[in-house]
Amino acid sequence: MDTKDDGISRSIRYDSGKFEAGGLKWKLVLYPSGSKSKNVKDYISLYLVLEESSSLHPGWEIYVNFKLFLFDHNNDNYLVVQDAGKKEWRFHRMKVEWGFDQFISLKDFNLGSKGYLVDDICAFGAEVFICRERNTGKGESLTMMKDALPFKHVWEIKDFSKLDSECCESEPFNVRNLKWQIKLYPKGRGIELGKYLALYLTLVNPTALSPVIPPGQYSGFLVKDTCYIDAEVTVLGVVDVLP
Repeated sequence: MDTKDDGISRSIRYDSGKFEAGGLKWKLVLYPSGSKSKNVKDYISLYLVLEESSSLHPGWEIYVNFKLFLFDHNNDNYLVVQDAGKKEWRFHRMKVEWGFDQFISLKDFNLGSKGYLVDDICAFGAEVFICRERNTGKGESLTMMKDALPFKHVWEIKDFSKLDSECCESEPFNVRNLKWQIKLYPKGRGIELGKYLALYLTLVNPTALSPVIPPGQYSGFLVKDTCYIDAEVTVLGVVDVLP
């Protein structure tokens, strides 16, 4: 990637052209004044980016060994930057960029005796070696609901004192196209059997609510052998399997 300094010095970000390595498309991304999103100052930031990552299957991972270069015009060689403690970098659909926040200080880069910037021209490069690839399985995406609103469902239970079933179930009700159901254990359940009235809100697997009322302490809750149970449900997001 050859660049003229007067062009990139005014840029927040500069993207190289695409190049191929290991059958995949890559590019370099340069931040001449440092990556602002990572609060880098007084340094050049340089990253290797996997292009066209959306074409990768969910769960597909690519393990890469790479080096980034800066050409030294004075000595006709390269400044080589790599993480000596890390043999492989893992690229996937959710992480397509790796590199160095502090690739080189602006002081050294602009110093004429270093030979990195000559006649307003500098050259960056990358060596990319694909170590291995693997598929970890299916992926999922979480979609958050915009302006999520609570939904209240009221379940009227009559003749409460005559309930003889271990578990009573409400009619299913819909919230955001999902079916829910309230389960009531009049005499409690499990280790709380005989101690508490137990309520559960069920989607696919039951999610227990804390025990609420000990048996015999229904004052104000049970009137004329009838009680009302409310469930308020707010769907904040939905998880889908990625294609």
